[in-house]
Amino acid sequence: MDKVAGEDGDLEGEKPEEDETLADLEKEYESEDLTGKNIHSPQLAKLLNKMFRNRLPDKLLKDKLERQARPENCDTIKPTRVNPGIWRKLREPTQRRDLQLFKIQQALVKGIIPIARLTDLSMTEKKGLDQEGVQQIKQFGLDALSLLTHVNYELNMQRKQLMKPDIGRDYASLCSPHVPFTDWLFGDDLQKQLKDIGDVNKIGAKVQGHRGPPRPTTGYVNNNNSKGSFSHRNQSKNLKGQTYKPWRRKDSQKSNTNNKRSSQ
Repeated sequence: MDKVAGEDGDLEGEKPEEDETLADLEKEYESEDLTGKNIHSPQLAKLLNKMFRNRLPDKLLKDKLERQARPENCDTIKPTRVNPGIWRKLREPTQRRDLQLFKIQQALVKGIIPIARLTDLSMTEKKGLDQEGVQQIKQFGLDALSLLTHVNYELNMQRKQLMKPDIGRDYASLCSPHVPFTDWLFGDDLQKQLKDIGDVNKIGAKVQGHRGPPRPTTGYVNNNNSKGSFSHRNQSKNLKGQTYKPWRRKDSQKSNTNNKRSSQ
């Protein structure tokens, strides 16, 4: 016999069938990045990968935002504003940061609108879609992808800005949009980025050292941008253009006093 029964009664040499539920659960523990079925269109998959790594140009973003008009019967689909009384009490840096987040929220809300219209279309068209309906679905989907991936990009930029004070002044350029993110916020080769920035900082320090300390400025320039300054060499002038010599006034006062005493 080719198959021999083992101690537990199973036939040796026969592989047990794999349980799909257990296999799926095992995948969950292997990685946090779970994957599903492939996108059927390779062109769309390539476009999605590009969208997640790049920002929409401002003009194109503006056009897409304006195209997504809020449905008239959906009053709440709008970004949330700050109460005027609170806004006036905020510091300027806080206002700037909130404006950036408001713009991101605006793109997020506008990205939800085409998804809502897609859902509405699927619920109302029971008899199937004509060519125009199919084109509408495609356009809604692409608009939603463009706006929502833009939100993802801008959120990554804001995360960098929030970390900037902790990273420090010397390496603040890591937070620049010119440093692209990958699966990691500061790119894959962080050590190389740090080394390059350190080298640039060293060169900058050497150039500053060769220039020497800044020369102290002596004198005073008035608000009328007039040339000249006050110093121990310069003597001030009165309105008639004559040189003003304060010691002469003191000498004349003394002589007048002496004359009065002698006359008494």
